[in-house]
Amino acid sequence: MNFGGNYEECRATADWLLAGTPVRPTVAIVCGSGMGGLAEMLKDPQVFKYSDIPNFPRSTVHGHAGQLVFGSLKGKQCVCMQGRFHLYEGYPVQKVSSRSEREIYIYTHIYIYVYIYMYIYTYIHIYIHIYIYTYIYIYIYTYIHIYINI
Repeated sequence: MNFGGNYEECRATADWLLAGTPVRPTVAIVCGSGMGGLAEMLKDPQVFKYSDIPNFPRSTVHGHAGQLVFGSLKGKQCVCMQGRFHLYEGYPVQKVSSRSEREIYIYTHIYIYVYIYMYIYTYIHIYIHIYIYTYIYIYIYTYIHIYINI
């Protein structure tokens, strides 16, 4: 299986996923290390294991759930990626790059990468990069940094 990620494979994977869920995400979230619990906040979650998704790499890192979770968060339809792919797992660079992660979310409008920006208080501050872009492969390269409390 080629994990290079050409357009036809990405499109086929997106079509397969969208056929399996009524959720049409406008927000895609990649949960960084320690942030997989964010996907558990989605209402009416629908889970797809990476191993079941055609043309999709498998996450081999211990502790990564290796699944996509579709659902809604604060009224927005979302998809969360629990478990990322890395070069040291043997995947080509085009499959582990953030652009490749976005390719699978053809219909989304906002791409969010979440990781911990550590503060130990009564809540955790999360640092979020939001990459806003239009439909397929037309990206606005400006990104917005925001802080949220969850």
